[in-house]
Amino acid sequence: MAIADPEITLLDEPTSSLDYHSIKQLRELIGLWKSRGKTVIVSEHRLWFIWDLADRMLLFRNGLLKSEYGRKEMNRLFESELAKLGLRSVSAGGCDPSVPCHPEFLPGDSFYEIKDFYARNGGREYRIPQIRFAKGAITAITAPNGNGKSTLLHCLAGILKFRAEINTPSGSLSRKEFCRSWFMVFQDPNYQLCRETVEDELRISFPKETPKELVRIGISEILKDLELSGTEDRHPLSLSGGQKQRLAIGCAIASRRNQLLDEPTSGLDYTNMKALSILLKKLSAKKKITVIVVTHDVEFIYSCCNRHIQLAYKQS
Repeated sequence: MAIADPEITLLDEPTSSLDYHSIKQLRELIGLWKSRGKTVIVSEHRLWFIWDLADRMLLFRNGLLKSEYGRKEMNRLFESELAKLGLRSVSAGGCDPSVPCHPEFLPGDSFYEIKDFYARNGGREYRIPQIRFAKGAITAITAPNGNGKSTLLHCLAGILKFRAEINTPSGSLSRKEFCRSWFMVFQDPNYQLCRETVEDELRISFPKETPKELVRIGISEILKDLELSGTEDRHPLSLSGGQKQRLAIGCAIASRRNQLLDEPTSGLDYTNMKALSILLKKLSAKKKITVIVVTHDVEFIYSCCNRHIQLAYKQS
């Protein structure tokens, strides 16, 4: 950016995959551009890092400009009003995921216990002496960028090879047995959407033994809950980034399997983040589904997670 030195910089969801400290660095860079008289336009759902730097806010709905706010109008917006508008919090308080939001486990938890974990990825080796995931809970995993959070999820899903001893209260599991019980939602949903229509994408995700009528009802409920109603006949890859993300999450919900979610809120506004939180809590409570979420989104952690692991690999 220093070499090109453009007069106008356009940023499209720049924080979607960044950790807290990287977002703070981005904020400093935007502040530097502004101090030099540059124009910066940011399309973003996470507002806390940019709110006090912004001079105007344009609020869009369904492709149309709904509202425009100057700095004075922005200063008069309270958190409750922002939530009604479907917008995220503008407070930086509690946004640092290095500060634990929840305990790693609680008394009485039943666990998936993984011991002596070892994996290789991209020329790096990862080792975890022991890590435990509470069954039937929603566990957030946090760590700075580049520390192997996604590598761990890819291993648990069976995409990458790993070595480990896997135990449950009822006995040990083979790696294959363990991996088959999980459904993974990738950070980039384009990697897993493959059918001709949104409806077909959801239909193939339901367990094979599910009666057709329950599949039909389930598809309708998922589309409604994730604000995807009306997209049934569209090609999945024609959807917006946020819609694709919600569809991939909908497929995970339809599968009724334990879930591995890699940055699931990267393209979600406040309304859809809350809707996803409600759905995950409902699944965890009623279906006893275990959810593991890799995320930098502390708002989401507070909204639905009830366990929190700060990942610490031994790397070599």
